[in-house]
Amino acid sequence: MSTDEEEIDPEIEKLIAEQADERNIPEGLLKEIYVLEKEMVTMDRRAGLPSELRQILENYVDNGWSMED
Repeated sequence: MSTDEEEIDPEIEKLIAEQADERNIPEGLLKEIYVLEKEMVTMDRRAGLPSELRQILENYVDNGWSMED
């Protein structure tokens, strides 16, 4: 999943950047989670969110953060 393809409101991007700085979390990771959450909110079933979110976080823990993942 690439956040480059998704349009994120500039105000949301600002909030993501602030939270990333405050919590010492990669901004790209928070953006990817935001995009995934936004996509899942419009679905009737949200069953896929925990597994996809878990995969994103496990990848980050195991391999570090890379925008190419």
